[in-house]
Amino acid sequence: THSFRMDYSVVLPLGMGKLGRILRVPLYEKLCCTGSVGNWCSNLWCHVALELLGTHERLAGESARNTRGRLFRYTKTCPKHDPAGVPPVSVIELQHVTKEYGEFRAVEDLSLSLEKGEVFGFLGPNGAGKTTSIRILLGFLQSTHGSASVFGKNAWTERHHIHKSVGYISGDLRLYRWMTLQSALDIFGKIRKQHIAPKGLELAERFALSPTVPVRAMSRGMRQKVGLILALAHEPELLILDEPTTALDPPMKKDLFNYLRERAQLGDTVFFSSHTLSEVEDLCDSVAFIRKGKLIEHETLDVLSERAQRQVVIRFDATPPGDIPDLLSSVIVRDNTWTGTLTGPVPEFVAWCGQHAISDLSLSPPNLDHLFHTYYSDEDLKQ
Repeated sequence: THSFRMDYSVVLPLGMGKLGRILRVPLYEKLCCTGSVGNWCSNLWCHVALELLGTHERLAGESARNTRGRLFRYTKTCPKHDPAGVPPVSVIELQHVTKEYGEFRAVEDLSLSLEKGEVFGFLGPNGAGKTTSIRILLGFLQSTHGSASVFGKNAWTERHHIHKSVGYISGDLRLYRWMTLQSALDIFGKIRKQHIAPKGLELAERFALSPTVPVRAMSRGMRQKVGLILALAHEPELLILDEPTTALDPPMKKDLFNYLRERAQLGDTVFFSSHTLSEVEDLCDSVAFIRKGKLIEHETLDVLSERAQRQVVIRFDATPPGDIPDLLSSVIVRDNTWTGTLTGPVPEFVAWCGQHAISDLSLSPPNLDHLFHTYYSDEDLKQ
């Protein structure tokens, strides 16, 4: 993503009776360019049009009411790189969101903020409040308390604007039995007023799905592919995926994750809801844990990995030391071998090992699964 400062001006007529008088209006706007010339140009003209409307309304003492508002001449200077850059954009903002059904609270005091280009994992067992939170974001439900915004727009009152730039697949996908991917792309393209078929067919080839097979002849995994392609074909800026890997085989999951990473590198934001830790661990930059409607943790995977435990196996050349260091816990001693859990920093543990005669050492990767289970009881995970 590149940040540019645009310096451009517009020349306007000030009324039909004053054709010889013109006004040069300077416009200044910072834009983020992700490499799409078409998007850049359309954004530019939108800003120009909005500024013109505001300019006409502000022209006191002039015959602005008679101005037809036609653009006679448009000039701009070459884009200049803005070394200061632009602040991160909050694509999703939830502030103290609560959703009540009578006395039951499906979501309670939930606050989240996601930036442009982030791949975010929303993790929790079934019934934790993930789908309710997503429906509030999409404007399908109105929160009882708090506020939800997407792209800076109110998720409830401005949802029709938000939906244009969002791709969504629900956790319980339903499709008409007569529908094929080709017919679905035609229907969705007309609804969105976009020509999405070429991109959809490109994704179908990538995901190994025939566009002419009817839904009634599809397996569950094939139907899931149709839903994913329909969510991705218009290349949205925000992807909200509720349990998107349902019924997908491992190769398809890998292809999907690779594609989502590609979109994130282009600046799109991915909101990935799941109850499976391994999926979030493979894909996401950050993760939030939700339990019984409450947010209990929101951190990057790097920070969580530092916090997670590691399993250690140490085999000594001779008799092991008499004292077990505080860096280890739950140590089992068998002859010259220690098996336990590393609870301290890795560098300190390595330094301690260097002071002893060790013939073999095994240190596992961070065990996020153990950390995941510390947030949830066995009853939660069985639901």
